[in-house]
Amino acid sequence: MSKAKWLLIASATLSIALASVVSAATDRKTLPGIACQPLNQSAAITRSSTTSRMFNNSDGTQTWVCPVVRDFPKKSINAGSVFVVDNHFNVNVRCRLHARDEFTSSGFVSAWKYSSGTNPNAQKLTFGSLSHYNLGAAHYQCEVPGKYSGVKSGIQVYEVSENT
Repeated sequence: MSKAKWLLIASATLSIALASVVSAATDRKTLPGIACQPLNQSAAITRSSTTSRMFNNSDGTQTWVCPVVRDFPKKSINAGSVFVVDNHFNVNVRCRLHARDEFTSSGFVSAWKYSSGTNPNAQKLTFGSLSHYNLGAAHYQCEVPGKYSGVKSGIQVYEVSENT
């Protein structure tokens, strides 16, 4: 086989291989907990500029919304997670993923995911694929318990991966 034919075949094979990798690619974004917003704008919160975490500084549970930045709103979300810090003795942090169609009010809300009890280290709440639904906008909704013995719970970071 001539060198030119061999290079042509190798080039075509490489192009096909790269095309399949690109079509299966994902785009993952990680956002800091301080990107979340409490639904009650007068809620007592603590935002840390050094750790990018946000903590509930009140005595009661707060509901926070954490916006998901999407580059490909016509593509599906294939995974997501929220890293929470649960310092409350008997109330867990819980989150769920909301997704809405860009032109209608229809959408999807995942099941609640719960922290596994008191732990000062971040716990990962994992969300699966939403491939069955083409989405426009998405956000996490989290309920963060209030202080317990002066120690706060909150969100460290959250992330989402979408198909490209």
